Amino acid sequence: MVGWIVVLLLAAALRAAAVVYGPEAMLFVLSAVGGFALGAWLGQRERAKMR
Repeated sequence: MVGWIVVLLLAAALRAAAVVYGPEAMLFVLSAVGGFALGAWLGQRERAKMR
């Protein structure tokens, strides 16, 4: 359920960025969210290794 909410919020953010700032802003939003997700995932992996 939470996954669908995140996907819908990301889609809305991409659409809003495209409407307001143009299509290239969609790539910026996608890369920023992707970078945050990658950092969170790697942080969780490292935290699990420390336990």
